[in-house]
Amino acid sequence: MESSKKSTYETIAFDYSSRLDSLRNFVNEVEKSFPAKQIAHQLGITFAILDLLGDLPEDLKIKELLKDHYQDAENLIFKEFNLSSSEVILLLQNKTATALTFRNKHRIAINRGGQVLTKHADSLAHLRATSLISLLSNVEWFLGTILRFHYRLHPKSLGSKEKIFSPGDLENFDSIESAISYAIDEKIDGFLRLPFEELLEILKRDLALSIRELGKFRETLIEIFQRRNLFVHNDGRVNDIYLKKFPWTYVMR
Repeated sequence: MESSKKSTYETIAFDYSSRLDSLRNFVNEVEKSFPAKQIAHQLGITFAILDLLGDLPEDLKIKELLKDHYQDAENLIFKEFNLSSSEVILLLQNKTATALTFRNKHRIAINRGGQVLTKHADSLAHLRATSLISLLSNVEWFLGTILRFHYRLHPKSLGSKEKIFSPGDLENFDSIESAISYAIDEKIDGFLRLPFEELLEILKRDLALSIRELGKFRETLIEIFQRRNLFVHNDGRVNDIYLKKFPWTYVMR
C-alpha cells in the first residue's frame, strides 16, 4: 500500500513537472517571435542620430540611455551616405542639405518603429499575463489532485460534519463510494476557491505538510495569486482589495 501510494504521488509530481516544462517551452518559443529587442536597438540608433543632429532636448537621462548607440549611429551615417570624415562633421553640425533629408527620414523611422514596438510590447504583456494565469491553474491542479488522492485514501478525514446528503441526493448515487467521491470533489472545488494562504493552511492541517520551506517566498506566492485574480477579474488593474492586502508592493493604478 505504501509503495503504491508513493508511486501515485510520484506520478502526480511528474505530471505537474511536465506541465510546467511544456508551458515554459511554449512561452520561450513565442517570446522568440517578438522582435522587441531588435526594434528597441534600431530606435536607440535613430534617437542617437537625432541627438547628434541636435534634434533631441538636452536631457541627461536620454543621453545616458543612448550611450551604447552613438557609435552605431555614426557608423550608419558613414555607411548610408558614404561621406568623408569632414562631411560627417558638417552633417552632424547640421550645415548641409543632406542633414535635413537625413533628419526627416529618421523621424519617419521613429514613428513607424514606435508603433511597431508598442504593438509588440502589448502582445508580450498579454502573453505574460495569460502565462501567469495558466501557471497558477497548473499549481491549483497539482494541489487539488494531491488533496483528492489523500481524501480518497482517508475518506474519514473528510469529517462527519463536512457533507450531509438528503434522501433525494442519495438516490442519485450508485454506491457509497460514488457519494464519497462527490463529497471529495465538492470539497476540493471549495478549497480551490479560497485565498492561497488559506489553502496552505489546509495542506498543513489535513496532510500534515510542512510549509516552512516556503520561507521568505510565502508572501510573494500569496501576492502572485492575488495578482492572477486581477488579470482574470479586473483586466490587470490594481484595486483597493489588492492594495489593502499588499501595501508593500510598488504598483501603478
